[in-house]
Amino acid sequence: MSGARIARTLWASGLFAVATCAAADAPRPDTPAGTVTLPLADYDRLVERAARPRQPPSPPPVPAVLARADLRLAAGASDVRGTMTLEGEVLRSGPTLVRLLAGGTVLDARLAGKPLPLVGDAEGLAAVVTGPGPFSIVVEWGTEVVQEPGLASFVLSVPAAGTVRVSLEVAGAAADVRLAPGLVTRRTTSGGRAIVEATLDPASSVRFSWPRARSRRRPSARRASYRT
Repeated sequence: MSGARIARTLWASGLFAVATCAAADAPRPDTPAGTVTLPLADYDRLVERAARPRQPPSPPPVPAVLARADLRLAAGASDVRGTMTLEGEVLRSGPTLVRLLAGGTVLDARLAGKPLPLVGDAEGLAAVVTGPGPFSIVVEWGTEVVQEPGLASFVLSVPAAGTVRVSLEVAGAAADVRLAPGLVTRRTTSGGRAIVEATLDPASSVRFSWPRARSRRRPSARRASYRT
């Protein structure tokens, strides 16, 4: 290697060393450890967000709702029995009272196949369901059939669900089943029984009635007397 080339190499190495030392000795901004530099617009946005903290979500206006009720009833000579399937959703956390119905006698209530605790008060019966989440309650229900001259009837306290449908079976294929209030959607017969399907108004009292078969009484035998 020529002497001129060696001289140029040494001169370049010296310049690099001088520049490196100068950069190391250059004064740095006096900022505390752990700080971050932000643009002014981002800083203003953070200050505004801190002044207005995020509000927690408002609780639901009601603890639970009944969305649908499906009633399947069968009338006998003295009583009416059947099942009510009540579907809805609990909107709050923890054990919550769900209003079922007011009137009649609840024979059994189950949720997911397990017995369901019930609470009775002036408004009727309610079930204790843990939420939040959907539910499907199966209730066995019964009430007395009122016997009147030529007429049988009973009153149903309709659950306060979004939609309520009922299917009632009455002995006698020719039974003329009537209900009020409500809308009859179908009439059929099966096995000598009249079947009526209807849509009911939520939280109403519906009276079902049908003609009662009259018992035929045999005339009592009269003794004839003859005078001789």
